[in-house]
Amino acid sequence: MHQSLLIFLYFFFAIQSLNLPILLPISPIAEIEICVLESPVAANEKNIDDTPNEQPSKGSGLFGWMKEAMPGKAILAKVAEKARSSVDTMITTLDPQMKEFIYSGGDIDIAVASTKELKVSSVREAFQTVFGKATVKGYESQSVGTAAQPVGFASALQAARERIANLRSSGTVPPQQPVVSVEGFVVELFSDNWFEMNCLLLEDPVRNISVQVFSQPLMVPANAVARMRNCTTDSYPLRQSGFAVTVGQAVAEEFNVPATEWQMALTGISRRDILLLAAKTLANSYKS
Repeated sequence: MHQSLLIFLYFFFAIQSLNLPILLPISPIAEIEICVLESPVAANEKNIDDTPNEQPSKGSGLFGWMKEAMPGKAILAKVAEKARSSVDTMITTLDPQMKEFIYSGGDIDIAVASTKELKVSSVREAFQTVFGKATVKGYESQSVGTAAQPVGFASALQAARERIANLRSSGTVPPQQPVVSVEGFVVELFSDNWFEMNCLLLEDPVRNISVQVFSQPLMVPANAVARMRNCTTDSYPLRQSGFAVTVGQAVAEEFNVPATEWQMALTGISRRDILLLAAKTLANSYKS
């Protein structure tokens, strides 16, 4: 009895949003007796026999009624999908980490040229949002020919390409594997006005696709820029492509904030939110 009632309540909320007739149990016996609440239009089309002693037919019960009241598989499929979506939402709300497992799979398999959870989780959520299901995993990869803190769009794109090339050459991923690289950089957009941005590059050799997007800019404090310059000596071998210390390190030393969370501390916007928006743009561009 309790199991039948739970099943009834489960489908009650699922079919309610579809504006279907709703069943109400009227007897707490082992085999549930039901009555059908119908709209005025349906009531005018036929007379309802309200005899209280009428015994339930062979097809009575919740699932028996559903087969009779909802012919075909289309509506049942909608009910099942609505119920599944509701359960998925409940599970991911109670345990957000389950989202990775529920929405993994499908035809989209993406490798991220980094093991930093900030980058991997942003790309994963973006592709699962756009494609419904996607498998996204991170792999360690570094850019060896670019400065620790790339400066300018060209240096950022070069560093992103190096990460992908190093990941492929290591044999960690198959040659045909689509790979996403995320590279943070700073750029002087106006005179003495420096900004941090992120370059997201996706390369798919099978479809011969290369897509690149850039995140929104965040202003970098002038004293942090001065520190990056002072720490980059003339003997630094990668000086032409950028600074020897990252913007996160410079801001952390100047303002005593975490190097990986300075964006939130100074601007109120987390880097993950910034990467997520850019990654969604990347995923939509890849999909189209």
